[in-house]
Formats: sequence, C-alpha cells, structure tokens
Amino acid sequence: MYSAEKLMNFRWIAKTVATISPYVLQAEDMVPQDIVEELSLLGQFAETVYICNSTKTLEDFLFAHIQELTRPGLPFDCYTALLDADLVSTFHGTVARLPATIFHHRPSHRLILSISGTSSLQHAYYDVKTNKHRHPSRRGQVHSGFWRLYKGLRGRAVDALRDALDKYPDVNELVVTGHSMGGVVCHLLLLDLLADESLLPVDVKLKICAFGSPRPGDAELARYWKELVKTRRLMHGEDSFTEYLVKAYNDGVPALPPLAFGFRHFTETPFYLTDDHLYRIPEQECECTLFNVQERASDPTYPKGGHNYYNGRPIERFFRRVNWLEKAKPGVEGWEERYKTHAGRHERWDKEGRGRSDGRGEGVS
Repeated sequence: MYSAEKLMNFRWIAKTVATISPYVLQAEDMVPQDIVEELSLLGQFAETVYICNSTKTLEDFLFAHIQELTRPGLPFDCYTALLDADLVSTFHGTVARLPATIFHHRPSHRLILSISGTSSLQHAYYDVKTNKHRHPSRRGQVHSGFWRLYKGLRGRAVDALRDALDKYPDVNELVVTGHSMGGVVCHLLLLDLLADESLLPVDVKLKICAFGSPRPGDAELARYWKELVKTRRLMHGEDSFTEYLVKAYNDGVPALPPLAFGFRHFTETPFYLTDDHLYRIPEQECECTLFNVQERASDPTYPKGGHNYYNGRPIERFFRRVNWLEKAKPGVEGWEERYKTHAGRHERWDKEGRGRSDGRGEGVS
C-alpha cells in the first residue's frame, strides 16, 4: 500500500513539531455515525476538486462521464456522491490559479463549494510564506501566503455562489469544504461570510468541513471567528452554522505553522481520525495533533495514517488513477479497456483476483 506513495504525507512533521495531548480519547468521545457518513460524503467533493489542475480536456471528460467513471475499478469508484450532484461551475483564483468547484447536491438541497489544496509549485510557494498579515477586520493577523491565495479566489467564489443560489432556489445550506491548504481558504471565506451577512442570503445555513487543514491565523483572529460564530447562532439559530475540522493520526499539516510562531486553529472542538475511528477532541486540547486512544483497532485500514488518508480513501490512489486515465486517451474509442489494462499492471489484486473498490485496497476489476 505505502510503497506506491509519491506525495508528501508529512508523517515526519507529525513526529517533530506536533503537540501530543496527555488526554486519552475514549469511547464516549467517538463522533456519531451520521456525522461520520456526512463527512465521508462531503470529503468526496473536497478530493475531486484536485482534478481541476488537470488539463481542461481531461477535466471536461471527467465531469461529463461521471456515470461511467464511478463503475468499479475506475477513478471515481469511491466518489458515487457525485452521481446525485450537478456540476454548477468550476473556476480558478487569480493567484496561482487555485481551483474551486460548486456542486448542487440534489438529495440534500445543498450547494457544495470545494476549494483545492496544494497541487502545484505555485501553491507551495504561498504555503511557506508564514509571515503574518494584518486582517482587514483589525481583529488579528492571518498567514500571509494563505491570505494571498484566498484574496485571489474570493470575488469569483462569492459571484459564483450568488449565481448558483439564483439557479437553485431549493438550496437551504451552503457547505464549504477543502483538504489541506484548501481548508484554510475555506475558513477565510467563511470568516467573511460570517462578518458580512449582505454577501449571501441569511436564510441559507452555513457549514465548513476541512480535512487536514493548517492553522490560518493568530489567537486574536481565532477569537474573532468564535465571536462571529456565536453571534450567527444567537441571531439565526444553533443550526445556522456548523463547523467540522478533521485531523488525522500522523498528519503533520494541522501542526503547521507551529504554535511557537503564534498561529492557531479557529475550530474549538475538532475531530481526530485514527484506526478507522473518529473522535471529538475536547476544547482544552484543540491545538494538539497527536492523541492516544483507549482502545486500538486490531486491523486498521491505514495504520500509518498521514495527510492523504481521510475518509477511508487514499487520495493518492485517486491521483494515480486519473493520471492513468489521461494516458488511456479518454474520449477515444477503447479508452476504458486501455485504462484497465494499464491499471491492472500497477495495482494490487486481492486473493480472488478481483479488484477492490471500497477504498480499502488498490485493485481494479
């Protein structure tokens, strides 16, 4: 499983800068199953946005042929939530072409805005610009690199959301989701939406769902976020705003930038994923990124953890499959057989010779 890794999983950072909590996570800290299932669904959108850094031809093919591509063994076989969704728009920010997508999820009457994490050298350049920039609210400081990426996306995102809300009047909730750096940009967008209710209709609920996100700003900006969340809930109801931040075992990215640099997370009660179980982290331990648990799973799916193993799906496998699809000349007759032939030479087969499409193995059928 791990021998095919090509991407950075930041396990070494987890071992060097992560804060280990003295609190032992227990059974009563486990997150209810309905939330686990919701996170898994939303994570499908947070992961598929990465393909928007592919060629335009491949991107168009992927979204136009989603029905075929969700069949077992094909790149989207773990992303079947897209079958119940309409692609509303794809766009890029003006800084480093940061990709984003908006989907209308029909069963839940939601708009889902997904913002890509780091997927280019240009993105990485802004990731490491860790000096602080004064936030326009005058209520703290923000990571300057993340702020530049967000500012390049903000106007297009707000315009696209307004257009989507006009097109789909049934929408009752906006979900903003992202993995890695994309999670930070999600937080910065929600900070603006919470502070200025004229940007979007107030009767639309807001939800943020970030996976493996770094820290966005300083402690003062985090306090400002909490004040805005409290005000939103007091004015429009407790369910008018929901926030999910998920950290994973051995993922060092949520430990960045380090606490010693003055950075903090915004979410008070994040989640912790380990051994296939999801736990709610107590508020007093919210900045910790490594935890011990009371009971360990005997046979976890991804025992090493890391940055690209959220929601029971290895994101890196998805990237490899999309790359193989591109080599199979999608759109040209016979592409599916060419893809399966190529993938079959590289992926692992289970004991019965059949591919596994449940996100736990790496075969193709």
